Amino acid sequence: MTIILSIALLLLWFFDLYAKYNGHKRYTKPLLLPCIILLYLWLSYTMHKQIHILEIIALLLGWAGDVLLLSKKDSFLLAGLLSFLAGHVVYLVLFFSFYLPTFSFTTICAVVLYGIYGWILYKRIVPHVPHIFQIPVIVYLFVILSMSCAAGLLYQNVHFLSWLLIWSGSLLFVASDTLVAIEKFMNPDIHGVMELYVPAQVLLMAGVLIF
Repeated sequence: MTIILSIALLLLWFFDLYAKYNGHKRYTKPLLLPCIILLYLWLSYTMHKQIHILEIIALLLGWAGDVLLLSKKDSFLLAGLLSFLAGHVVYLVLFFSFYLPTFSFTTICAVVLYGIYGWILYKRIVPHVPHIFQIPVIVYLFVILSMSCAAGLLYQNVHFLSWLLIWSGSLLFVASDTLVAIEKFMNPDIHGVMELYVPAQVLLMAGVLIF
């Protein structure tokens, strides 16, 4: 079953990439996250791992965002942004259930580095964002960078492989969403969003699976 679900996910991902870059309807995109959810539930069952409800909620919110962002309407774009935003907040709550940040040199360095990246991205993208989206984009940027920073600081609280998968997934998510912002507001022909997004979701799922 694991092999079947993994192959199904790969095929859905490849078909979506083909449709995205060839101007076809993206019928398979709404199936990607449900397949990852099924894979998570099945692996949790076979590996006798705890099923984290917050992980399911985060994936469901990601699925809602995927569906909403298929539309070109501004209202759907905003709703999709809010859905992904809520998903990142759920991941933050999940990570903080395993540890609470402490005032340390490592924490300060992490916050500074993520802050620098956020400031550079803000200066580069926000001038191109319509006024109605500027506040949501700034809030989204803050939340996703906070989520990735929290994932990076998990290293002392979960075993190494789990931390590596989660942090890697969060970094890919940041990269993917950076490209989404560039695609939506600056360059509609940019590539790489889905190539990063699906591995990001899979890595986060796998890391949470083996907490």
